[in-house]
Amino acid sequence: FFGALVQMSLEERLLAHINGADVADSRELAGPLDTDHQLIIGCLKSLSSANMLAITQHDLKLYSLTPDGTEALNNGAPEAKVWALLPASMKDLEAKLGKDVAKVGQSKLAKKVKFNKGEGGVTIEKQDDAFEDTVQRHLQEISKLPSLEEAPVTAALSKAVVDDLKKRKMVSLGTVSYYAVTKGPKFALQRQKEATEITKEMLADGSWANVPFKAYNFNSLGKQPDGGHLHPLLKLRQEYREIFLELGFEEMTTNQWVESSFWCFDTLFVPQQHPARDMQDTFFLSDPAA
Repeated sequence: FFGALVQMSLEERLLAHINGADVADSRELAGPLDTDHQLIIGCLKSLSSANMLAITQHDLKLYSLTPDGTEALNNGAPEAKVWALLPASMKDLEAKLGKDVAKVGQSKLAKKVKFNKGEGGVTIEKQDDAFEDTVQRHLQEISKLPSLEEAPVTAALSKAVVDDLKKRKMVSLGTVSYYAVTKGPKFALQRQKEATEITKEMLADGSWANVPFKAYNFNSLGKQPDGGHLHPLLKLRQEYREIFLELGFEEMTTNQWVESSFWCFDTLFVPQQHPARDMQDTFFLSDPAA
């Protein structure tokens, strides 16, 4: 019930906002309505199905930072963290930064560091003091891009730079959908509930003539009818049939429902005194005579 009230309130606020002016980008509604954009999209689709609003979908390709990219943006890339601690041994770097960060940072600094082997082990030292965290700078530039189509083609942010960040799993490319919103043919400030069927009361007082009815969707698929089931005895018969077929027996195509005692008993070497030949166990017919 509370959820229904919230949804109703959102619809009323959304319709009031659209009544003032059309909206080119539904993401702009999140601020004035103080609501998440995904909830607004659900409300827009619901109002569009009622022909109260007309919406047009637009897809936008956006760069987004992964958790590793966000960490590098805020605190520096792994190579910058390693550089700040040099000189140090690999053991000390792993203890302070973690094994993965230390390993990645050290590999990215392979051309800027030197390894000295002493009594305490191997120490990593700087070859010079010239170092810039270009990864962090590139991530800052990417985080400011509104969309892929508006990405500047420069040497500082080339396709090779972006591809390298993707390879390092710091940047991902995703699609964001938004909607342009205008008034629909049945626009109103409040949703009017549509009737789904004519009732006896409507026919009695004549109100059916002024009641809006929900349009039928003749293209929707109906419920799949349940099929029938085999009788348990038919299932059992089928199991026996399959057993005999697997043993090598073959079925004879015949419509001979009445057979002579010769084929029923004699050819199967059934003894003359066998109980199966008794009248109470076998139906004997005089017409046709056999």
